Amino acid sequence: WDLELDPQIRLNRGVGLYSTFRFVDTNHSFGEVNLGYFRENSEYYNRHNLENREHFGFEVKYQNSGLLASSFKNDNYQDALLVDITYLNDIDYLNLDHKTDWASTKLVTSKVNYVLYRDLDYLGLYAKYFIDTEKKSNADTLQTLPSIQYHRFSEDFQIPNLLYSFDYKFKNNYRERGLNAKQHEFSLPIIFHKSMIGDFLNFRASENFYYSRVNYKEGNVT
Repeated sequence: WDLELDPQIRLNRGVGLYSTFRFVDTNHSFGEVNLGYFRENSEYYNRHNLENREHFGFEVKYQNSGLLASSFKNDNYQDALLVDITYLNDIDYLNLDHKTDWASTKLVTSKVNYVLYRDLDYLGLYAKYFIDTEKKSNADTLQTLPSIQYHRFSEDFQIPNLLYSFDYKFKNNYRERGLNAKQHEFSLPIIFHKSMIGDFLNFRASENFYYSRVNYKEGNVT
């Protein structure tokens, strides 16, 4: 691991401190934690009529390509975890950090993804959180907390040339104020494929059975 401290002095604006903590905890995982704080001079803050005199935030990034699979008795399992989280009080937390370019979007996205798979099965757990830096409150910003996916890769129906796969998705679109939506989505494609005349002629027929259900609910801030 290592720790980097970066003081910042801007003669016309103010002073700040940024830090980066990097670590490797196993032979298949590593991470990084960033913290930052910047305070504007009162003259600059008043002259430009800034929303905030103080800009602060943190970032957490972590990747692990074998979090739980090694503890399973079945060696065919593999898994991976990806964490990319950012919190800030305004966009200048990113703009004042000398290690990054100017922010290219007003929307800051945090995500946590975990996948577990083996042979023909795939399970994914996802979460996304958005901060709209142009809003004073993100109570009406739509979040995805959480999203779940199960996928069964193509295999035969115990009938020659007949294949199927299966996919299920659940998405919870949530916000404290405004319309929420919980969506269930099923997909079952079936394919029949037959080669004839020494593979010079191929016949293929398919059908996809699809179902979707969305439950809406009004969210309220208490």
